[in-house]
Amino acid sequence: MNRVLLRALCVGLLTALAAISAARAQHAQTVTIVIGSEPGGGYDAYGRLAARHLGRFLPGEPAVVPRNMPGAAGVTETNWLYNQAPRDGTAIGITQNGNPYEELFGNKNAHFDPRKFNYIMSLNRFVDLALVRSDTPFMTAKDAFDKQIIVGGIQNSDPGIMPELCNLLAGTKFKIINGYNSTTEIFLAIDRGEVQGLVGIAYDSLKATKPDWITEHKARILMQVGLERHPELPDIPTVMEFIKTPEDRAAAELILMRLSASRPFVAPPGVPAPVVKELRDAFAKMAKDPDFLADAKKIHAEVAVTTGDEMAAILDKAYKTPKPIIQRAAETLKKAGG
Repeated sequence: MNRVLLRALCVGLLTALAAISAARAQHAQTVTIVIGSEPGGGYDAYGRLAARHLGRFLPGEPAVVPRNMPGAAGVTETNWLYNQAPRDGTAIGITQNGNPYEELFGNKNAHFDPRKFNYIMSLNRFVDLALVRSDTPFMTAKDAFDKQIIVGGIQNSDPGIMPELCNLLAGTKFKIINGYNSTTEIFLAIDRGEVQGLVGIAYDSLKATKPDWITEHKARILMQVGLERHPELPDIPTVMEFIKTPEDRAAAELILMRLSASRPFVAPPGVPAPVVKELRDAFAKMAKDPDFLADAKKIHAEVAVTTGDEMAAILDKAYKTPKPIIQRAAETLKKAGG
């Protein structure tokens, strides 16, 4: 081999190794998990759960610090991760599960290409619930089609989107009172009698943040808003069972597809591949760790893994959906946000 070429290859290799070493050196100090929601909700619970354990499985056992960055239903945080976060593995995020689909549905405030993120792992898959206070007269899913139920909503987030999806694609009669900033506020509104229920709270979030609503029967679950029934709720129907036309079913499936990776942890674009692998390996070890699982059980957080590769494949499938179906889903989401 030509000496000049050999020298150039060695210099290139040393430069690459130095960059990776520098990234790892920073990676071994402090890692920030940015949480795209306010404290107290499901994303916050999972973000802080990971922060308590992840450092043990990363090289150098760095401190892992959670940081809340709420705004625009998680888009503020996802924009930051894409455009401003460091590209060395020291900043990752748990994004709201709908954020990777914002560009697909034409959200002009989404200043990112979701297909360029490095997907690490989702720690849960879930279905959303349509629930009411147990002292209301609504008993089954049929009541949602026959009677008006007043529910609290959050624009451009599940509690705003899911009741509108049910109304437009299945024919329910939810009256949505938007303007709330978090599910915590909606629960307070339910307690005060301002609204009768909520559509779009994940079952795992309900168990993690309001377990007494289940154990003390403070809430009645009418319907599941997901692609399939949760194993713990085998007798409660899903909204998919009430949607009549193939076009509307396909639009609903596209909107609900994101629930397959419902607690997605991502790293910004440009993070070196070896560092991404370290993050993925650390999450994989953490997700099987007895102490982590015991902590998750303590806070009623279900752990159901979707790998980074699986998350990327789900997203790729969504972006290959025929345009008429995307348009129907986008119209539903636009009405939900308005």
